[in-house]
Amino acid sequence: MDSFYDISIVIIDRNTSLHLERCIRSCIAQTYPGRAYELMLIHSGTNEIVDDILSNYNRRHAINSYVSTMEPADILQSAIKHSTGRFLVFIDSEDYISDYMLLCQTIFLYDNPSFNGVLVDYWIVNRETDVKMSRVVATEQPILQGTMFKKDLLLKLSRSEGPKLVYDPEMLKEVLLRNGKFGYLPISFYRKSVNPANS
Repeated sequence: MDSFYDISIVIIDRNTSLHLERCIRSCIAQTYPGRAYELMLIHSGTNEIVDDILSNYNRRHAINSYVSTMEPADILQSAIKHSTGRFLVFIDSEDYISDYMLLCQTIFLYDNPSFNGVLVDYWIVNRETDVKMSRVVATEQPILQGTMFKKDLLLKLSRSEGPKLVYDPEMLKEVLLRNGKFGYLPISFYRKSVNPANS
């Protein structure tokens, strides 16, 4: 990889590629300059649909594909190893983001260099209908997805805390409190898709 970016967007696909293309579209529709961020797709390598979808975009947009066992530890390590961005944002392939999310988060972090990341609120959305079900305050129920992290912090956490912690909301909340300042934008830029029967 010859280029270095402000942001690495890490899309995680766990063999549920039904909404992957929508997720990619929301990432490339950002108001943040397209040359300033990269897209990384981490997947198991067993789903042919992934290759078909990527073939539609790689002609115009640089989307790098990486195969992982999809264990939380391996996903995080793969993201850290292959990313070139100063900041990392994780997105599940069933979810999507507002086109202003990266711009607002990056402005905040450049304006507040002592912060290690910035959280945004998120909507819980019906996976089948996209109907908004509830809005969640990220400071009360933080999730890995949609939070912009400084890569340096993730490197530190992967060594000192263990990489699985970022997938546990309660552990993540504790870690955020213990590892420097995190900013917060009370705007629901992230859309988290769930099956209503399991919510």
